[in-house]
Order: sequence, then C-alpha cells, then structure tokens
Amino acid sequence: MILLGKVAVVGAGFVGSFISYLLAKKHIDVTIYEENKSIGIPEHCAGLVSQKGLERLGILRLVKNEGLIINNIKCAVVYAGKTKRKICLKKQKIGVLDRPRLDALIAQKATDYGADIKLSNRVKEIRTNGILKTEKHEQKYDIIIDAEGTKRLLLREIIGKNFLFSLPAAQMDIKIQKEVDPESVEVHFRIPDFFLWVIPLGNSMVRIGFASRKIHNHILFLSKFARHRFSAYKIIKRFGGMVHIDGPYKKFVFGKIVGVGDVVGQTKPTTGGGVIIGGLSACILAETIKKHIEIGTPLSLYEKIWSKIFAPEIKFMKTIKNIAFSLDARVIPKIPLSMLPKKITIETDFDFQSKILTKIFRQ
Repeated sequence: MILLGKVAVVGAGFVGSFISYLLAKKHIDVTIYEENKSIGIPEHCAGLVSQKGLERLGILRLVKNEGLIINNIKCAVVYAGKTKRKICLKKQKIGVLDRPRLDALIAQKATDYGADIKLSNRVKEIRTNGILKTEKHEQKYDIIIDAEGTKRLLLREIIGKNFLFSLPAAQMDIKIQKEVDPESVEVHFRIPDFFLWVIPLGNSMVRIGFASRKIHNHILFLSKFARHRFSAYKIIKRFGGMVHIDGPYKKFVFGKIVGVGDVVGQTKPTTGGGVIIGGLSACILAETIKKHIEIGTPLSLYEKIWSKIFAPEIKFMKTIKNIAFSLDARVIPKIPLSMLPKKITIETDFDFQSKILTKIFRQ
C-alpha cells in the first residue's frame, strides 16, 4: 500500500489520536509524537460526553463494546446560593467515560491503520515550514498537526502576544458514604469565575472538580467543598488540567502547521468540554488534508468550513458565559434560575448548547 503525504501529529490525547486514526484510514503517512510514556496518563478530563456526539464521530459502538461508559447521566441539578433547579434531557444519553482508556483505544486504532506512535518523545519546536524538532532529531513534514491541548507550549511561539489563556482546574475522585442521585450531575455556582461539579461514577464514587483563575489553593478549596457536601470521604485520586472557555483562536492554520482541539480553543465556552467539538473538527481537518495532498486544496478551507458550522453556536455560548461570569458567577446565575420551575425536562442536543439554553429560558 502506497502512503500519501507525510504528516506529524503532536499529542496523543483524544483529538490527536482521533485525527491520526482518521488520516491513517485515508492511507496517509502519520507519525504521532507523545511526550508521556503512556497514552491517557496523566488524566485531565471530567469525562462527560454525549452518546449522540460519539455516534456523530462514528465511535459509539466501539466505546460501548469496550465498556468505556462507566455511568449514564440524565439530569443536572444546578445550585446558585439557596436556589436549586433540576434540568433533565429527554431522550439524550450522557456518558461518563473512562478517558484514559478511550484515548488509548483510539490511539491503538490509529496504529492498526498504520500510524506510528513515538512515546516519550517531547517535541521542542515546530516551524511553519514543516520542520519538527524533538530532543533527539529534526524532521520535515508536509503538514504538522498541533494537538497538544491547552498547554499550547509550541503554538505559543507562533501566536505570540495573542496567546489563548485557560482556567486551571483541579479534580478528585472520592469514595463517599452519603447517597447521591446516580443519574444526576451537580453544578454549583460557588466560585467567582466558573462553577464546581459533582459527577457520580457509581459504587459510592463521585468525581468533584472546579476551575478558576481567582482561587489559588485549588486542593484546599476542593477539600473544603468535599467536607461540606459529603462530610466523610476518602480520596481515591487527584488530578488536574486546564479548562478553556474563551472561544477559538481566530486562525487554525499557520503555514504548514494546523491546530485542532483545545490548542486552538475548539471547546464549549459554557463548560470547556472539547471531546465532541474537537473530534468533529478533526473530521473536517482530515478531509481537508486529504484533498490538500491529492489536489492541492488550501488548508485554510478547514478554517472556513469550521467557522460555517461552529461559529454561530460558539458565539452564542460565549455570550451566555460572558453574561453569567461578567460580575461574579456566584451571584449572576441566581437571577435566571429563580425564574424557572423546580424541575425542567427538555428534548434537545447536548453538544449544541444554544438549543438547550434557549429552550430552558422559554419555560
């Protein structure tokens, strides 16, 4: 089999592995560079993903067959001060995924189609002319895909002063004695610039976490919340990462470098979720790259298609986020929540949240 082109992918997280899988299926020569010795570790994501979104990506059956959905969620209980409202999604299935195993599975699928993964290989520099440098060697590629996530260490050198910033996040998986609704996540507006979440994992386990630039000791704050909410608990593991809620960068293509996923801000401004949007973005990019290699279609077509599909949705979510967090996220959400009935059930699309938010405030 003759391989087409020569593409490097920086980062073997979900989006990096998924774009590699899509390209390898199209018989494109793909090399993945991952700085860690294991894929999916360290863990960063809260793991909430819609099953419809996974179906859009064409991997729902694979995910189910591998047993990667560890719990199913139907509702969100939202707290703002003393105000509490329950919002349920009719017919929508939201899964709590085992993200480390998901990332490893998709990376394995990429290698099954011929992609080459280089673990423990940190990329030191990428250039717009296609040059990629690691600590050990230098290589030229037709295209370099930057999928390094919210760190953006490589892209920062190219973007410069317009660099995107993200919220630092902390999470803990804890074992509790109190009973919680196994089908409902909790959203608590008790921090100034985002929110705090509680995700049931089953077997008396929950995942708690939050993101904030204004709270400096994340672990202490999270521990205090755990004591307040559950009294007694046992920490199973701690992990963290970054949450991006400020919308996408204005460009995704920089010469022969193309960004996809969190690295260029392809996430939901309301929650920071990026698995499905990042995956769909990878689908657009993979097709664009194939046409670029075969017939010379400009890589900028990726930006145009992405903007046409996602820009209105992202703009709406960003507006809602800016309103909610403009003064203090502990105060602002109380106003619209207090106007809603105590329980709402709506039929809408979890991945395109403008529909959810519109339907909620029509109640």
